Amino acid sequence: MRQTRSHRTRYAHEMTDADHAALLDCLRRVRGMVVLSGYATALYDEALTGWRRVEIAAMADGSLPRTEVLWINPACEAAARDADPLFAAGRG
Repeated sequence: MRQTRSHRTRYAHEMTDADHAALLDCLRRVRGMVVLSGYATALYDEALTGWRRVEIAAMADGSLPRTEVLWINPACEAAARDADPLFAAGRG
């Protein structure tokens, strides 16, 4: 989402807020595993309640510190927990 970027550079193919909402609606209905990466926004946090949310320190926008977020759907979290019990302990 544009408001999550420190540089307001436009991409050749920019998603609108409505496009993001439609994507989130689609991803919530996926029966398989989903991991979504991005920057924290209220839209994503509100749409993906019930998904595991992991924050990761990163560098972006010319080596400026940023916090990236992974949203992990319940199917993926369950599969990871079954495959690796340490995942359930909150590692990462």
